[in-house]
Amino acid sequence: MEEKDVTEIAWGLANSKQPVLWVVRPGSIKGSEWIETLPEELMEAVRERGCFVKWAPQKELLAHPAMGGFWSHCGRNSTVESLSEGVPMIFQPCFGVQKDKIVIMNIRILVVLYVCLCLVLGAR
Repeated sequence: MEEKDVTEIAWGLANSKQPVLWVVRPGSIKGSEWIETLPEELMEAVRERGCFVKWAPQKELLAHPAMGGFWSHCGRNSTVESLSEGVPMIFQPCFGVQKDKIVIMNIRILVVLYVCLCLVLGAR
């Protein structure tokens, strides 16, 4: 991701006044090792309600009752894990084919929801 995009997202999270755990993998921000290029005032604003980490046990976090939402790069595993735990998602594809996959994935999700709705309504 571009540093300006990460900075904008981080300010949005800080200004949301919501608790946040943000996993930023080393090397995922262009031109930096990790988050060292983010402004210090931004880091302090995020630290008031949360933290940045390099890794977290995703499946365990998604299963936690405090999980309110999941911002994902649209990878298959992340999407399946979030759906299976019933956690709402925001998709932001970052790499090549992920931008195409999000359209296909949304169509698949809609089909699954439609089939489930038909089964539930048909059972009544």
